[in-house]
Amino acid sequence: MIRPQNVSFVGESGECYPFLAMPMDTQFGDIAAVYVITHRQQARRSAFRPDDHETIYVSHTADLSMTFSVYSSKDPYTAFGANCICILPIVNPALRAFVEQDLLAALREQHSN
Repeated sequence: MIRPQNVSFVGESGECYPFLAMPMDTQFGDIAAVYVITHRQQARRSAFRPDDHETIYVSHTADLSMTFSVYSSKDPYTAFGANCICILPIVNPALRAFVEQDLLAALREQHSN
């Protein structure tokens, strides 16, 4: 079983955002958040080495419970190897959108190199 873990993602701005990584089958309440869906590979027998996360999808929502209730499961993501959802609760919608765009810009830059 994969346990919740702290993980950070860095935006194009250089800002480091602290997320909580949780299994894909996590049921969320009414939480406004930026979320990153990843393929999480557990580190080998080391409490000091963080797990590796390969980003599959980045977005934000005013309500995680509604975002994922649209799907009967999270199959659209698991088809790409997703096994983890990382959340950063942010109430302010403008700030959520900013963080999402900052992370997406960093991903675009990473993939263009």
